[in-house]
Amino acid sequence: MSNLEQNYSNCETSDTAQKLVDRPRFRPDIEGLRAIAILLVLAYHAKVPGFAGGYIGVDIFFVLSGYLITWLLIYEAQETGSINLVRFYSRRARRLLPAMLLVLIVTIAISSLIYAPFEQLALAKSALGTSLYLGNAYFALTAVDYLGAAPETNPLLHTWSLSVEEQFYFVWPVLVMFALGVLQRKKHTQLLGSQPANHNESAVPPTFSRTKTIVCIAGLTAASFLLSLYLTETRQAWAFFLSPARAWEFSIGAITILTPIRPPQQPENERSSASQALRTR
Repeated sequence: MSNLEQNYSNCETSDTAQKLVDRPRFRPDIEGLRAIAILLVLAYHAKVPGFAGGYIGVDIFFVLSGYLITWLLIYEAQETGSINLVRFYSRRARRLLPAMLLVLIVTIAISSLIYAPFEQLALAKSALGTSLYLGNAYFALTAVDYLGAAPETNPLLHTWSLSVEEQFYFVWPVLVMFALGVLQRKKHTQLLGSQPANHNESAVPPTFSRTKTIVCIAGLTAASFLLSLYLTETRQAWAFFLSPARAWEFSIGAITILTPIRPPQQPENERSSASQALRTR
């Protein structure tokens, strides 16, 4: 084998052997960013002076969601060799469904007392879309201007972002499995969470290539961003509400968790000199 081939082989082995992410843990900095994102959106809707662009808090939230969910999914894949889709979807449902159903019931009950019949019909349609996590598609197809619409015209208008999040949760695990190559590793993959036939086989989780995974996700990011630019010029409501035009924001978060910032390594001779200097003090 030539030196060039040997160097390439060593680089590929190093890229594949290392863990892609560390064990998920509580991140107070991310919680702080979430709080800032929420406050930005609230300040925008409250028309606080100086926060006319506060709606970017939603974009920040999408990036953070991509970061956190990808972190959880990749850690599970690198530890077990698979992603348990049933468990993932059930966790998302238990976390979001109760609150969403409560909001829908209270909103419809109050609106039935103060809205005119034709307004109640429009609200019922948006409530149906929201309950199916398709509220964003409903608002896109009815060409609603989120930035120009008054909240009192449809109290469920703000649920569009929840629909985008849920659609992301539904599709993203499968895309992550594809990017990692899990779907191609038949002996390591249990799509529905069944136990592997050979427990010894699952004892050594597979390794994944950081570079290949980032390239795959970066391709999705570029495609979604270009689609967003195109729809912004042609169908602005679609660019704002639809998930394919928003996917690049989640993908940026995914790429961020895959590219950890590490302190630069000191050359061996410098480390030895520094260690010697500490001993002589």
